[in-house]
Amino acid sequence: MPTFDEILNRVRDKSNEAARKGYQIWFRGQSKAAWPVESSIHCLVERYSTLSGLRLDQKLLRDEEKSLYYLFAAEAWPLLKFGQRDPWALFL
Repeated sequence: MPTFDEILNRVRDKSNEAARKGYQIWFRGQSKAAWPVESSIHCLVERYSTLSGLRLDQKLLRDEEKSLYYLFAAEAWPLLKFGQRDPWALFL
């Protein structure tokens, strides 16, 4: 199983290779690169808090995102083969 640094180096190499060829491999789904990268649930909660006039609780939002990650991990784990059962395998 590759380490995080090995994965990061591979991603950087592929990104640099693509840049040399004149294209980008990353798409943010937004028209402005300056906009922050936020999860869909973060955007949804932020939109509802703005519409309702309630203040967004960042800690509560982080806790919710953690819960969703752990739920995903619990459901994905049985689908992985024994050699793939590593926390990083959920992202590969």
